[in-house]
Amino acid sequence: MEEKKQNQIVNDDVKTVTAQDVVAAHKRNDREKCFELALQISDDPVAACYIGYYYQFGYVVGKDLAEAFKWYRRSAAKGYVAAQTNLAYLYR
Repeated sequence: MEEKKQNQIVNDDVKTVTAQDVVAAHKRNDREKCFELALQISDDPVAACYIGYYYQFGYVVGKDLAEAFKWYRRSAAKGYVAAQTNLAYLYR
């Protein structure tokens, strides 16, 4: 019983990363943290869009338009309008 309680406490201390955390790190201009958090939840359309943005402009990672395109497309497919707009920009 005591072991289960200790495990529960450990699990309660683990913070789940959200898209809001990614956005907040970006707004603080903490690019490394933003990218790190976005990778942790890369299935989230907001996070995927930020990953694409960072590849598009070479923040934290090297500039790679093919990678940016891939991440924007993943996000856009989930209906995220900002990613759809950024994807359209890459088509120009």
